[in-house]
Amino acid sequence: RLKDENPDYFNLLSKYCARFEYSGDKGVYLQSRRPMIELSPDGELIAIRFNNRSAAPITDVPYVDMANYYKAYRAFSDIINDPNLAVNFKLNPGECFITDNTRVLHARTAYSGEGTRWLQGCYVDKDGLLSTISTMLEKKWLEVKMKVGFIGLGNVGGKLAGSLLRNKFDLTVIDLDSSLTKDFVANGASATNSPKELAQKVDIIITCLPSPKICSEVMEKKDGVIEGLSKNKIWLEMSTTDNKEVKRIGELVKSKGAVPLDGPVSGGCHRAATGNIAIFVGGERESFEKILPALTTMGRKILHTGELGSASILKVITNYLASTNLVALGEAWAVAKKSNLDMNKTFKGIQVSSGNSFVHETESQVILNGSYNINF
Repeated sequence: RLKDENPDYFNLLSKYCARFEYSGDKGVYLQSRRPMIELSPDGELIAIRFNNRSAAPITDVPYVDMANYYKAYRAFSDIINDPNLAVNFKLNPGECFITDNTRVLHARTAYSGEGTRWLQGCYVDKDGLLSTISTMLEKKWLEVKMKVGFIGLGNVGGKLAGSLLRNKFDLTVIDLDSSLTKDFVANGASATNSPKELAQKVDIIITCLPSPKICSEVMEKKDGVIEGLSKNKIWLEMSTTDNKEVKRIGELVKSKGAVPLDGPVSGGCHRAATGNIAIFVGGERESFEKILPALTTMGRKILHTGELGSASILKVITNYLASTNLVALGEAWAVAKKSNLDMNKTFKGIQVSSGNSFVHETESQVILNGSYNINF
């Protein structure tokens, strides 16, 4: 209904993450950072999330979209509260009702006081498991109070670092472009004069740089990261890099008593900006779990891929699959244009067919808007 009445509102609520938090009794800490309307790549409804009582500050929506996002939020609320959309039922003793509560908003109305009620409701849900895990991670993170350093504030790095800063991480940054660094400092981050100084100051050193060559320079030069490393610090390489190179530098990191991890991202700059990007991580499992709170702040789907370097290989695999798909889409759009098809209807047709893909849903929209710039 929202999609029919206002497609722009629907797109806002399905594009950006909302946040919900609830801290109850000891050991209960529920967290959700997902779109209110969650869709699969082919547009299928995965989940609906709406709970005013546990709504947390929304930090993943860009300022320019914030006013319309809250208008969409209110419109969605009006629809949810429409009594004509409610399904009511009453259970008799011995009866039960099972529903997929990720796709159906559910609530209890007040108990009338008539009759006998032995059991109000009992079910096992995923939220209970996630609550326990979140409590453990939060406790672990607060105990160690890890400081994060970020090197490289470009198209992807700036957005990943921005997610950390918005979510109150103790963040130190450095970039060749001093204007980028100044923007972060103005919003609460610290800055250093060299990669070495940054590495000495923080517990996690994240690099997100344009090429393996540049990463090597930042890590190995005089006053580079390697010179500032010490025991138990963690280096997370989030650039798209060569697995052999990350292993080579990883040995230098280990020689300092620190731990190397490779953590490339996949999903595009627009998803990095909203914390929706996927992150692959290779390396020591214990260290991966140690930095998981930072990873789940920067990204949405986090996958531990195995040993150091395995994440970089998987990233390149996804890149050439995406590139192949993009070439095929270019041919498809050329045929559609020469055949005088309606471009918007063609987009929808591909979207609902077996030819749909993540690349189509993201890059085809850019092309139809008259631009080939994907800001990468």
